[in-house]
Parts: sequence; structure tokens; C-alpha cells
Amino acid sequence: MVKTLYFSAGSSVYEIKKADRKWIMQEKSVPNVLLCLAADPDNPGRLYGGTFDDGLFISDDNGETWKPSGSGITHNRVMSIAVSPTEVGNGYRIVWAGTEPSGLFRSEDGGQTWMECPALLDLPSKSSWSFPPRPETHHVRWIEPDRHDENRIFVGIELGGVMKSEDRGETWEIENRSLNMTAIL
Repeated sequence: MVKTLYFSAGSSVYEIKKADRKWIMQEKSVPNVLLCLAADPDNPGRLYGGTFDDGLFISDDNGETWKPSGSGITHNRVMSIAVSPTEVGNGYRIVWAGTEPSGLFRSEDGGQTWMECPALLDLPSKSSWSFPPRPETHHVRWIEPDRHDENRIFVGIELGGVMKSEDRGETWEIENRSLNMTAIL
């Protein structure tokens, strides 16, 4: 059962908690506009927030204070973040970060260090990836670790399609061969 819900809007993070029989919402200012936000359910108060030009930030106090994440993410535009529902390492759930230009990064230590998953960029379709408002680039907009198989992860490239890895990001295949992408968009 959900006990706390977080979302970001503008320069704020909102925390919604159930107290007794009612829900209470608290607004917290953040130093940067967050494009994406994720919470680690095993570490209450642990939040990850991605920014457009300033990288990834971490909070350990429900968004009261923020610090930059550790090293390894090579792009400052963090467009998506996800915490694995199943995979745990070093006391933290595995965290995934997606960037612009398209890149996918994995942390096994709560964001202290990050490893790139470069095989995503080896897909033959990469040459056609393009984000229409800024056609010179593209980005990882969605990350969805599979809740039933800790080895499987899906990413959505805006605009390039849905990609799937069956081995924790070591290799990738395009998943949307039979999808009508105009219907999805």
C-alpha cells in the first residue's frame, strides 16, 4: 500500500502522506527544476531527481536538502530515472538514469557511482533517432525495469522507439517492430 507519494512541478517537490484517515500534502523547494523524480522504497526519504542541465541530485530527507549524485553519468541532461522494483545491491535498490543525448546509466550503490550501458547506442536504429523540437538530438525519456524479471528492462527513446534488454543493459534489441508508433505518440 502506498504510504507516501512524491511528484515534482516547477521548482518544487510535493510529498503526499497519509496521516490517520486523511492525506496531507507538503511543498518543498528544490534548487533546480526536476524533470524526473524517483523514490527508493527500501530507504525512506531517499529521492533521485534529474535536471535539464545540472545532472542528477539525491535527497535523503524527503526532498528537504539535495546533493549532486556521484560520478559516472557523462551527460548533464537527466531526462528519466527509475528505481528497480526487484534488484538490490549494497543496501539500495538498483537505480537507472536516462540522459540527453541518449544514454543509460546504472548505479548499484545508491547513486554514488554510475556505470554506462553503452550497448544501447549500438542499435542499428540509432541513426534515425530524433526529438522533433530539437532534431539534432534524442533522449531516454522512459525507463521501466521489469517487476517480474530483474534482468529485463525497457527504455523509451524520444523519438526512436522502445528498446528491451534481457541482461541488465548489457545487450539491447528494438521492441517496437510491430508497434504503430504514431498511434502511441
